[in-house]
Amino acid sequence: MVASIIIPMAVVLGLALVIAVVVYFAFRLRSGEPINISFRLLLTAYFYLLTIAGLIVLLVGLSGLVNAGLGAVLGRDFSYTRPPIARPIPVTPEGVPQKTAPSPEEQRLQAERQQERQSREGLLQGGSMAVIGGIVWALHSLGRRRMEEGEERAASFLRMGYLLVLLAVSSLVSMITLSSGVFETLRFYLVESVNEFEFRSPPGQNVSAAVVFTPVWAYYLLALLRGLRRRRGP
Repeated sequence: MVASIIIPMAVVLGLALVIAVVVYFAFRLRSGEPINISFRLLLTAYFYLLTIAGLIVLLVGLSGLVNAGLGAVLGRDFSYTRPPIARPIPVTPEGVPQKTAPSPEEQRLQAERQQERQSREGLLQGGSMAVIGGIVWALHSLGRRRMEEGEERAASFLRMGYLLVLLAVSSLVSMITLSSGVFETLRFYLVESVNEFEFRSPPGQNVSAAVVFTPVWAYYLLALLRGLRRRRGP
């Protein structure tokens, strides 16, 4: 759910960032200011892009770990899907071979095993994404800060674009998952399922994504406001 939202959003925002860079250089050309595209500037832009990618992978991994934690505390039905029980097969006419179906008890045991497998896979996937994304984010953040020295104006423009991209991604994901998570949680606890033959969507994925991305949204919003005040001067 979270990855299906973030991946196309990141592609669109990446294209928007490229367009913004082109417009920025076009305005500088129109104003007659010189444009010096050095290798250092390109390398700084690379570090910014990989910092964004690493942070997004890190956040998605943390969402998976939070989802697994919610499932351990609130029950696996809160975080993982439970296959509905198959309806009984009607009696067939005489002479027609009957199909054998597992009993409801066997289907419940099978559903519990599937949920346990989902929980283990969620922990492994979330942990691996968090570790890999964290390493990529940390290394490229360090390289970005070192490359910013001596390129104050260009680095300032890249930093503002970096903050805008992360603010847009985190705010959109937070709003979508927070609204869906609140609705699904209320439905999960307040609206009972009609029967065990129906599929119920677990709210844990949206809730865990909202828990991870909402603080990031607030952080980058404040960082962008501080950056605008700094550019404006006293």
